[in-house]
Amino acid sequence: MADALSASFTHTYAGKESIREIFYQPEENVPTVESMYRVMDVVDKKNVYIAQDLRKILRVYSTCGFTAAGGVFTLTDKTISTEKVKVNMSHCVDQWVDTIFAEEMRTGVDVDNMQGTVIDTVLKNQLFKGIRSDIHRIVWFATAADADADWTHFDGFIQLFLDSSATIGASCFVDSDGTSFETSDALATDGSLGLLKQLYAAMSKALRMMNDKQFYVTYTVYDNLMDTYEDTQSGVGLLRLIDGTTQLSFRGIPVVPVPEWDINLADSTNPHYTGSGLSIGSNLIVLTTPQNLIVGTDVSSPSNEFKFRYNDDDSELLKIISKFKLGAQFVHPELICVAY
Repeated sequence: MADALSASFTHTYAGKESIREIFYQPEENVPTVESMYRVMDVVDKKNVYIAQDLRKILRVYSTCGFTAAGGVFTLTDKTISTEKVKVNMSHCVDQWVDTIFAEEMRTGVDVDNMQGTVIDTVLKNQLFKGIRSDIHRIVWFATAADADADWTHFDGFIQLFLDSSATIGASCFVDSDGTSFETSDALATDGSLGLLKQLYAAMSKALRMMNDKQFYVTYTVYDNLMDTYEDTQSGVGLLRLIDGTTQLSFRGIPVVPVPEWDINLADSTNPHYTGSGLSIGSNLIVLTTPQNLIVGTDVSSPSNEFKFRYNDDDSELLKIISKFKLGAQFVHPELICVAY
């Protein structure tokens, strides 16, 4: 297996250098999955039960006696499944021989132990960011039927929405290219506003009554909406253009850009990029409540589930291990609206 970290330097080591500060490649700040959605303890499978609504049970009283009459309701179930996922990575100290980082390594029989070194710090920093990113990528876009090992873990939210599109309903499962708001993957002027209006009008009465609903969007949608809101023909729009904003809303509903949706939708290996299944393109909106999106796992915080083994066997490698279960499911189709 290749080293988890490789060197690509533009110069040859020629003596003492400063490595007290490492500059990291800029990237999106991806929060933990538990801060954005509902995380549920699921060891393998968990069935949740959903009581459907009960209506039309009142009848006119006429006289004494009892006759059962009126509406009935159904108790249904839904399964949240998880699959085993893991990280197996390793690193050899020899990568840093004849570089400035060799001066930071241990010596003698402990030379292979990288614990506490600058390389150890860099590895941990990138690993913790990388696993947060990966969890978001998988729970949204993974497809169990895909052949690519990067995407085949289980069915993520998008595939689950696609499988339930008939139940969600055509009015809440919108192909934006079939509207005037998007043409050949490019949003029209005020296109985001038009799509938000369409989903708002189509959402169920139950979702309308939810106080914590959100529009989850790509940055392409967010920026297009920002352009609309910054209409310089109005005083409010001009002030927004000058001052900027940290949070957009539409009719009181937060519009939330999802970290790395844009990056993952631009990835040609993504099963929802082109071809079979749901080809999303660059623009995606999901209207729902965070409590309706469930991430199943058997650990309390999958983003922190790492074990580091420092030179504790004959391989003389730093070994990085993570093992947990992960899965995705949504509960109520009537609390889902999608535009893509």
